[in-house]
Amino acid sequence: MFRIFRENGLISLILLVCTFTAAGCSSDSSTSIRNRATVRGTLTLPAAAEGKTVFVLVDTNFDGDNYYVVSYEGILDSGTTHEYTINEVPSGTYYVYAGVCLTGNCEQGPQTGDYLGFYGTGATPPANANAVVPSSGTVELNISLSVVD
Repeated sequence: MFRIFRENGLISLILLVCTFTAAGCSSDSSTSIRNRATVRGTLTLPAAAEGKTVFVLVDTNFDGDNYYVVSYEGILDSGTTHEYTINEVPSGTYYVYAGVCLTGNCEQGPQTGDYLGFYGTGATPPANANAVVPSSGTVELNISLSVVD
């Protein structure tokens, strides 16, 4: 889940291909632009993690290594909350989750001591996708992160 932000060359190429594919290759570009919204919200951390990278994924499952729809990446400041915004999210129902890698071993997924949280359920992944993104406008999805045991 975390490794997507730690590798550069090949991942950048994959992200470019995924972005192009997700945007659609149709000659009718209005279709790919229509039915998109903004997702924003507040991440609440269990403790400050100044200077650490935070990510938010909008995903069709909760495995960020196999594919995700769109993402956000930012750097945390000294507080315990962080605002995020993701533009151009296709309408649909998704898993939305956030994480902070504190252990320095991001390539192997969340480790003991990292922060992880899912929209609507906190530390526990929801049984089904539960974040509804409308076809336009803005939806607010706040996420509380917990320390991974």
